[in-house]
Amino acid sequence: MKESVNNMKVKLHDLMQQRADHVEKATKFYSESGSQDAYRQEMETVSNLGTQIDGLIRDIGELEKTFDAGTMTPAGDGERTQQTGKALLDHIRKSEKYSSAWFKAMRSNATPGKGGSAPEFAPLMDAERASKALTITGGDPAGEDGGFLVPLDFDLKVIEMAKDYLDLSSLVTVENVASNSGWRTVDKTGTPKPMAKVVEMAKIGKNQSPKFDQIEFSCSKYGDILPVSNELMADAQGLIQYLAKWWTPLYILTKNSLILEKLNALTMEPIAGATDTAQIKAMKHLINTGLNTATARRMSILTNQTGFDVMDNWVDNNGRAMLTTDPRNPGSVLFKSKPVLYADDDILPAVAAGGKSYTPVYIGDFKSFCTLFLRQGIRMKSTDVGGDAFETDSVMIRGTCRMDCQTVNVNALKLTGFEVTG
Repeated sequence: MKESVNNMKVKLHDLMQQRADHVEKATKFYSESGSQDAYRQEMETVSNLGTQIDGLIRDIGELEKTFDAGTMTPAGDGERTQQTGKALLDHIRKSEKYSSAWFKAMRSNATPGKGGSAPEFAPLMDAERASKALTITGGDPAGEDGGFLVPLDFDLKVIEMAKDYLDLSSLVTVENVASNSGWRTVDKTGTPKPMAKVVEMAKIGKNQSPKFDQIEFSCSKYGDILPVSNELMADAQGLIQYLAKWWTPLYILTKNSLILEKLNALTMEPIAGATDTAQIKAMKHLINTGLNTATARRMSILTNQTGFDVMDNWVDNNGRAMLTTDPRNPGSVLFKSKPVLYADDDILPAVAAGGKSYTPVYIGDFKSFCTLFLRQGIRMKSTDVGGDAFETDSVMIRGTCRMDCQTVNVNALKLTGFEVTG
């Protein structure tokens, strides 16, 4: 069956290429020779190919759902389906034809539901077909006016620029999902017990039974609007660089805000002691006994500037710094061989507890603690008639994305901190 799916993907790629070629021919007939008959004939072929593409994408999605059932993965969550959808979307979005069509759509204010069916936007609609047909619900009605997915080159620019910011999603588990809502199964069995000793030919009893829980997610929509001059709209590479520079910090901050909601829901367990020696002892005690050993092996430490400054001044009895350089990554530091990261105080502000203020220090396995669910990527739509666009001779570009964050194992992370004085 898997081989069959792979063959179907190859056929799908060929059909999309054929469709793009016929669209190109139709456009030439219409603009160069003015032959209406030839244009209509080519567009009829384009329509027939589009029908085949739609059906093939649906068939692939159904087969991928069958894989889910065969591997005891919940068929309703779209885990396999989203993997296929992402591969198809990435293939379409990385082409030059897609980038060219996307810039034309931005300049002409086209959307999937308005003008997007024109021949010149065929690559964009192929991406929409792949995206919608592979969702569990069969599509996203609200997405009709949501604009088109950005070219893959935009994603690469965002990844490149994201290195200048602390992206908390790099700490937690991130899952790209194909639908706006769904659920995941989580094993809540706890510490396993050894198998019971069994006398020969005796009945084997049930020593322990697995326990499962469901984690539900529902991706909400987030967005912002950016005014762009018409001069910049004419510069394809300049535009994508500008858009990536603008949306990268907003996208990261949005992800951070959802993760921080889960982090801040933890109960503060302050570090006892006012002296460095007492604080070091308390921190070691929390690391050694506050988490189970499996979690402790995957542990990392996250704090803010103020908290890092406290730890950075810790020294042992011989005057040696307690924070050491990570030999595998010279730009990072360790405490008891655990990675220590820190963010600006305005990103990780002080936490109030018991009438006092504490610097936040998160200790544990962030990937086990929570999962960030991302639905596709950023979609963009433009208009030159809304807001101040007409008066300023500019274009308003709206960017939207969908995401959600859910706690998976609340016991995988501890919130502690140092009292803020003065």
